[in-house]
Amino acid sequence: MLLGIASLLPDINSRGNFSDGARLLMLLKNNTRAERWVSIIRLQLALNQGKPLRDWDQSTVVHAASIDDDSSDAVAAHWLAYLWSVERQDITSATKYLEDALESLGFAPSRLRSQLFLEAAVFQAWFRDNPTKARFWVRQVRGRKITPLQQMQLDISLLWAEGKLFDAWEQMQGYFLLVREMPDSPGRDLAEKNAVEWKHQMESRMLTRAWRSMYSLAQEIQPAALEASFSLSE
Repeated sequence: MLLGIASLLPDINSRGNFSDGARLLMLLKNNTRAERWVSIIRLQLALNQGKPLRDWDQSTVVHAASIDDDSSDAVAAHWLAYLWSVERQDITSATKYLEDALESLGFAPSRLRSQLFLEAAVFQAWFRDNPTKARFWVRQVRGRKITPLQQMQLDISLLWAEGKLFDAWEQMQGYFLLVREMPDSPGRDLAEKNAVEWKHQMESRMLTRAWRSMYSLAQEIQPAALEASFSLSE
């Protein structure tokens, strides 16, 4: 009875979790915290239902992530905003939201904390081509709380960061097999769509790098060829 009464007190504990009383007071006041809480619930439901992240309402995502009050809700909002930004290939916003979430790790549940460390590792490997920083974040994951699918995502990203592009591309076949082994659900459908998109991005970036290499080689060969032709003419 005492615990039930205590939970109705409008308070927030040291881990940034709101009590039931605080939640009720939010709804009664209908303030910005209440709007953020409702937005988080809506976004999480959309994620669970397998709705494409890029189709989330922009104003809802941005508004939810704009409130920074050292709470578990703030971490969740930054995390969801990060997922949305990555899906839209908005790396500038994704960097900001991920950094904001990492700065509030003390208020994140242990499961989300491990997910943040993993995502920071993948982000450094895939978007920044920095295997050193990626491995730093991997070491922060306590108890190796990584699923086989997440482990393969990390391995592929690290191969990419190390310049082993073709090896990373080849590993995508195993990644697809793991996705298809997931139980039939909207979440699996979304994971499969994301895997297809990731593979397309990988192939596009491989092609871009190949063209850049060919262009650089042509730029090096052309002056040498001109110099040789001048020498022959003399």
